[in-house]
Amino acid sequence: MVNGTIKKRIFQNMEEFYANNEARRRSGEADYGVWWRTEHSIYPKYRISYIQKTGEIYILEQKNNDRMDPSDSGFVTILGVVPPDDPEIYKIYYMTLEQILYGWQFEVEKPNGIQWVRDRLAYYQGDLPVVFNRI
Repeated sequence: MVNGTIKKRIFQNMEEFYANNEARRRSGEADYGVWWRTEHSIYPKYRISYIQKTGEIYILEQKNNDRMDPSDSGFVTILGVVPPDDPEIYKIYYMTLEQILYGWQFEVEKPNGIQWVRDRLAYYQGDLPVVFNRI
């Protein structure tokens, strides 16, 4: 883990995730695709995003529905933390994460693309890949 510890990593939905830390709700986000898959999944697909204020990279399980209600989303799992870059210096706050996930556009629809993201983050953080039971 980089810069601190996360007390809770898995949330029932986006509303619980945001309520756990209001800074998340008020922060800008950078999205890294909405078609991520696990090794055996066809559906659900997953979205990966980065939160500017907390530096958290999270994955959202997308339910097969058209509702945009945050309390009706799928599980949210924090994959890791990468401190945001200073936008005054780098123009964008996610330059470091962009380098870590370089090539993500080519991995996003592959089977088990989520593991590719976990491996990249683990390499950056100097840890072994973390495996959660939910995803």
